[in-house]
Amino acid sequence: ADDGVAGRELYRLDGATGELTQYDLFAGAGGSNPTDFTVLDDTLYFAADTDGSGRELFLWKAGDAAPEMIDVTPGDGSTFSTGAFAPSPHFSLWNGKVVFLDTAGEMLMLEGNETVAPVLTAGGVPLTDVGEFVVI
Repeated sequence: ADDGVAGRELYRLDGATGELTQYDLFAGAGGSNPTDFTVLDDTLYFAADTDGSGRELFLWKAGDAAPEMIDVTPGDGSTFSTGAFAPSPHFSLWNGKVVFLDTAGEMLMLEGNETVAPVLTAGGVPLTDVGEFVVI
């Protein structure tokens, strides 16, 4: 939602009290533009813009006070593409772990709060431009 001041940001509605809390993930009027909300087990996964790291992975575990950013590509490089036609990260659960696509179309796995090796490789080399995928 956009309050007209902080840009499009993440909000949480407390079902018991009716209190609405804003989480300003991108400081200033720019907004974090959170998208691709996916709940797996007791954790919410989503992509959002940040002030210094680009578009990154966030996770919010049930009971935590606020979401946590996982900077898969440290520095200014975005983990996820941006723009109107940017591909979705497609967060999915596979063998009890979260898998997703990064900017290069590489399928990565998240174990806890750590990104581990690429999921799809050919001769030890990560496959890129994966595009769409379905976990069965």
